[in-house]
Amino acid sequence: ACLEQGIYETTISLPNSNTGYHLKWEGCCRNTQNNLRNQFGEAYQGQTYYGFIPPTNIKNSSPYFQDVPVPFICKNDTTTIRNRAIDPDGDSLSYKFVSAYDGFGGSASNPAPFNPPNTPPATFQLVPLNYNNPYSGTSPLGSTVVINNSTGEITGTAPPSPGKYVVCVAIEEWRNGEKINEHRKDFILTIGDCSVNQTYLGP
Repeated sequence: ACLEQGIYETTISLPNSNTGYHLKWEGCCRNTQNNLRNQFGEAYQGQTYYGFIPPTNIKNSSPYFQDVPVPFICKNDTTTIRNRAIDPDGDSLSYKFVSAYDGFGGSASNPAPFNPPNTPPATFQLVPLNYNNPYSGTSPLGSTVVINNSTGEITGTAPPSPGKYVVCVAIEEWRNGEKINEHRKDFILTIGDCSVNQTYLGP
């Protein structure tokens, strides 16, 4: 299997702000995923990606993940997925599973959000995805898979049902004991119908 990485970047100059800036991209649709609930008779939900730039008086650079997301693992296999991150400012980091965000508007044939968006700043909202029981945003792969709050390492036994699972890992930035921002990695993990890895014990 091959992976292709796309990097999108630009430079935008913004006026000073006492309240900061909310950045939001939304659309439809996520593909069919085992841990998401069927919404409105359809097999998909939308997607929203969000970021926050703190007020100008808070000088801050977002942490960045060092590891490429793991694309797939075998069902019922034990696994370790690393989510190492570096913060350019030296802020303390903590990790947790969170609910990924749903999107608004559009359809499978017309994926654009409403124009103008139906959530202007005055009523800004972020809606979490609806997950299939027993999965949730804080338990996207079931109760046997956990994330280390200090290192971001994900460990446990993969779900028994092959398919695609949405996983969202949040990094919280802490400075002088106060949370100043949150950065997220929203990715799809494919659980394959393949044999588990065998431990080699030697001759």
